[in-house]
Amino acid sequence: MRGQVVKNPTYQIVIHAVAITLLLLAALTLATKFGMIHCSQVPYWCSGYRAIISAIYGRTYPAVIILHGDEGMGDPRLLSRLLEDKCRIYADVEDVDTVSPGNLDRYDVVIIERARKLSPEQMDMLWDFTAKGGRILIIGDVGVEPESPAEYVQVEEFNEETNTTTKRVVNTWDRQDEFGNYVLFGTRFLGLKYHGNYCEDEDCEISGTISFKPDVLTAGLPNSAPFPLNFAVVEDLRSSVLGPHTVVATIDNVAPVYGQKAPYPAIIRTGYRMIYMAFPPEDLWELVDRETRSGTVPPYASVALIVLNICNWASS
Repeated sequence: MRGQVVKNPTYQIVIHAVAITLLLLAALTLATKFGMIHCSQVPYWCSGYRAIISAIYGRTYPAVIILHGDEGMGDPRLLSRLLEDKCRIYADVEDVDTVSPGNLDRYDVVIIERARKLSPEQMDMLWDFTAKGGRILIIGDVGVEPESPAEYVQVEEFNEETNTTTKRVVNTWDRQDEFGNYVLFGTRFLGLKYHGNYCEDEDCEISGTISFKPDVLTAGLPNSAPFPLNFAVVEDLRSSVLGPHTVVATIDNVAPVYGQKAPYPAIIRTGYRMIYMAFPPEDLWELVDRETRSGTVPPYASVALIVLNICNWASS
């Protein structure tokens, strides 16, 4: 009839299908980027996600940087070589003191280790990177020491017996900057409290057990195995601003320390955006490699394969 527009039903269906598909792809991309899901949880999605992110940013995905300081747990150069040799992931290695927030914008994944000292500004930088959708792996005793004792967040406690007030550090990962602003890196961002390294001297020997729960990060690993490495003793606060925690590995059969007792958290993830590891995976790999070269395959050799799972996480 004159004056009426004849709509093609097939055309409308195609348009709606394309729109729904684009919306689903956008939702999947955002959910994966912000760590709400792992790409492997959707069939064939991992390769699609990598292609989309590579197209959006115009670079190879993932772009990885390993940050480090002058002291603490970990060997960033060795970890970089392992990522390249075992996974073909090429990671930049930089001193955390030389990096500014703008430098991190071109990376998808930040790994930080061997950096016991972090300033409130550096903690803010890592927090902002993750809040924007970046992925972060924090290893061992990163950031447990301030540049100045005045940066610790302390609470006042009144002692009725002595009629005195003393100050106490509640969480060594929490800071305040020069303007008095709080950076609750431990309590709010990590959702963890650091108590100390299990071994504080070189003569300490550990003969514990590490146990794994079924997870993307533990795929292919044994249910449990001997564990010979030093590790950071942390208290899990169960959640952070990024969401609830999932403890996927614990260390047991070791003595109580710092008022804490086994099982100690060994690997904790918050969604798939942030991972905390209480020990450097490259140290375990190096130990296994050294013993294997001497003619003995240690009983914890398979645990070192967690490096491959870290690669899978970083590229998902």
